[in-house]
Amino acid sequence: MEKGVLISIAVVSLIILGVVVYNFSVQEVTPSKTISATSDSSATAEPTTASPTAPTATNTTPTTTAKTVTIEITSSGFLPSTTEINKGDTVIFTNRDSNEHWPASASHPTHTVYPESGGCIGSKFDACKGLKQGENWSFTFNQAGTWGYHDHLNPSLRGSIVVK
Repeated sequence: MEKGVLISIAVVSLIILGVVVYNFSVQEVTPSKTISATSDSSATAEPTTASPTAPTATNTTPTTTAKTVTIEITSSGFLPSTTEINKGDTVIFTNRDSNEHWPASASHPTHTVYPESGGCIGSKFDACKGLKQGENWSFTFNQAGTWGYHDHLNPSLRGSIVVK
């Protein structure tokens, strides 16, 4: 009886430890590559970390700092599938799946819903290639509205960005 209790405690402890390690590893974003929407679609760059500037004593009006939001791509879709941001904020799409995924503006296959042109097919909101596992692509939203997007390689995976 005592041996069974010890085994049960050990199993429960391992499960708790596994959950803690998994949650910690999911929250970390350690991309191998970042592809910026503002640069040439064939260029790659290492990720950078922006640090907000501290207000000075003479600055009496509050300033808003653009933020960065991460959307993870898995085999079951985009997480979160709906994201609210402000104009000027950046969204980083991170592929957590072993299959490639290609985030792009709705609608498939033209990618023309987001109004800024200049992407490889239609809109500038287009990764222009499949992202490999662990790879990132970022896009800065400069237009207010609700913008649908999808995975060009698996069009049934969809999401939306609400830009205020």
